[in-house]
Order: sequence, then C-alpha cells, then structure tokens
Amino acid sequence: MSSVVALDARLVAVGTDLLNGDADAAVWVSSDGLTWSRVPHDEVTFGGDGWQSMHAVAAFDGGVVAVGEDRGSDGGHIGAVWVSTDGVSWRRVRDESAFKGSQGQTIYDLVAHGSRIVAVGVDIPRTEGGQALQGDLGGAAVWISDDGSTWTRIAPDQFAADTTRLIHAVASRGTAVVAVGFGQTLTTVNPAVWISTEGLSWRSVESEVLQSPVAESMTALTATSSGFVAMGSSGIDVAVWTTANGTDWERVALDPNVFGGTLQDHLTVTSVEAFGRGLVAVGHVSTDNDLEDAVVWISPDGIAWARLSDSVIFGGPGQQMMEAVASFAGYIVAVGRDGSGVDLRPGVWIARP
Repeated sequence: MSSVVALDARLVAVGTDLLNGDADAAVWVSSDGLTWSRVPHDEVTFGGDGWQSMHAVAAFDGGVVAVGEDRGSDGGHIGAVWVSTDGVSWRRVRDESAFKGSQGQTIYDLVAHGSRIVAVGVDIPRTEGGQALQGDLGGAAVWISDDGSTWTRIAPDQFAADTTRLIHAVASRGTAVVAVGFGQTLTTVNPAVWISTEGLSWRSVESEVLQSPVAESMTALTATSSGFVAMGSSGIDVAVWTTANGTDWERVALDPNVFGGTLQDHLTVTSVEAFGRGLVAVGHVSTDNDLEDAVVWISPDGIAWARLSDSVIFGGPGQQMMEAVASFAGYIVAVGRDGSGVDLRPGVWIARP
C-alpha cells in the first residue's frame, strides 16, 4: 500500500501487487481500518504489459482519483490515472495526449484545489527506442483536471532549469497550491519549491533556506491551519521546513535524538499529515542488516517533534515501511508494507490521536 484516503464511511488504500512476477495496480477498502478487502483484480483496469502502480490517491468531488505510472513492455514510463465514485468500482483514464509523448512520465502525488485536481511528478527523458536515459531523472511535471477524466499537461517551460528537477508532493491551502521536491546538478542536490494560485501558472521559489552543502530533498508536504510543513532528507537525517505562505520558508532546528540517522541507520520520511491535534509523519529507518522498520513522528505545531519507538509494533522480521497516513473515524491510520511473513504484504497500523 502506498497511499490511503477517507471517502465518506470508507477507507480506500492503493498500491501495487507484485505477486507472480508481474506488477499491477491494486486497491483495498475498509469500513473501520481493522478489516480490509481487496478490490477484485481487473486486468484491463489495473493490469497490462509491464508494470502498473498506483502511488497516491485523493478524495475529489464525486469520488476518488488515483495516480501512478504504467511502465510498458518497451521500458517507457506513462503517467497513469484511475477514477472511482465509491473506491470499489474503478476506471482507467487513458489520455496519451496528456501522459505520453517524447518523454515518459510518472505521477507521484495529487491534491484537490478548489474544483480542480492538481497532479505532480516527473518527466523522464527517453531514447527513440523508449528506454529511459541512464542517469537522467528528468524535469518537474504538473497536470490539472476539473473532473479526473480529462487532463491537461502544464507547459514544461514553466519548470525549465539547468538542473534536473522532480516533484514529490503537493498540497493546497486557501488560494495557494504548493509543490515540493528537489533540484539536482552535477555537484549538489537541494530542495525545490514551486507555487501557484490556480494550478495553471507556476513559479519557482528561491530562498537561501533551500540551499545546503549536504544533499537534501523534500519528499512530503501537508497544509496546516497556519501554512505548510514540508519534510524530507538531509543526508542520512530527516529535515523539516515550515512556511506561512509557501514563499518564505524556515528550517526547523534538527534534534539528533528525533531526526538524526547514523552511518548504519538512515532515516526516511514518506508522508506527513495535519490533523486536529497536530501533525503525524511516517517513514522508515534502514537497519545495519539492510532491513527496515517503520517510524512515526508527532508534533503539535510542525516545530516541536517527538519520535515514537516500539520494536514490536513498528518492527519485526523482514521489512516494515509506512508509506502514508490519514485520519478516519477518530483514528490515525498508516499504510505501507510488512515483510515479517513469508511474502511481502500490505501493512496497516492504527492509533488513537
């Protein structure tokens, strides 16, 4: 499971089924967070040649929209979108004019911004044969839709730069929609931020706070009652940034006991969400035997943070990784993967706020 959202009285989680040597998009639903059922697989909707994967899901007027990628048998990447009115019956949106061209696309995140959906990701340059160019991560990419079915690709020249750029996450608050990721040159990797008021016209945010001698990237973003909170990586540590307006950013002072990694244990944050009583961020820590355990951080305001530790709940044999978090019926629900059994399987954790 890579993402989860509440839709009326139902939780909808999306991800990838890697069984049988193939990769297909997959959906699970639950009415309480405890008991889950898999939406029956349909090869036309969720499968196909190569790799189909859902990376994120969001609620929208009239249902839910999931985004991800379709790696065809030719090795090219195509941005992929699925829509559903109830989280159970799904339809694949196929629009080659928006999601396929001389470059391949992968969509990592999306957000409802007023009556519009804004999706973000990356362009992956390809050779004429369809293969991704080795070592080239591509450029930032944004798509918009008013109904989840018809999509428009924002002009790439709004994101043109001399650096490789990628958008990991997007969030909306008031009139502002903010996207975050990273920019990379031959010598540096720095956080990157873009801002828009309607999702059509974008500008890059320039700030000394976003410059660092250490490789850094923003991988998660949420809107709060007072602005936005972004989280990501700073070398082997986790980093946190805050802003009231999406333009003027401040960096939260690193507490090694909360956000510090080690040469053996690297920390990764994958998702952060604001709830009524504060914020919850989830991710994982790589251990010295190359396995992972889930990690949770909590904060009342995005500035003061505590890291939760429980080797029984968050750890175990194999790999445990939290990928996303949402609120539902008075609970906090995190989803990801659990490798404590014979096979890698979906993982779900729940807690009272």
